[in-house]
Amino acid sequence: MKLNEIIDIKHMLNEGFDLEVLKYLLSWAITLTPYGEAPLPVVEEKPHSFFVEEVCNGVECNVLAWYNDKGIVYVDNNITDDELRDEMVFHEFVHYLQDKHGNFDTYSCEDSIAREKEAYKAQSRFAVEARGRLPRPVNHRVRCKK
Repeated sequence: MKLNEIIDIKHMLNEGFDLEVLKYLLSWAITLTPYGEAPLPVVEEKPHSFFVEEVCNGVECNVLAWYNDKGIVYVDNNITDDELRDEMVFHEFVHYLQDKHGNFDTYSCEDSIAREKEAYKAQSRFAVEARGRLPRPVNHRVRCKK
């Protein structure tokens, strides 16, 4: 991969992310999904209030990371557990790959559910295959408005 040619390294390092760790996480996301290579997306830390407003419509929620379908992964800057943060970034990298390869309609409820299932399945495999441990329990549900 020629990730260094595409990424704003200074920006990534200023945001507190190790470039090698991000490349490692993306390579695992590519390995554990049916998608091919893609350049490393922008990853930014944000306060929890950002997720409440942008993802949860102003209602308190437990979202720790989010891919905005525009090439940016946001991560809650309150995460102090590096392993948890890596898993959140990995999960959002799966969504990034899904977006870049156009396999899902982001406006379809059924596709949103399928995207989450695929991302959680890959995240579980990542925990076992890359980290050698059991996956974390999942408590996030995608709900569709009727």
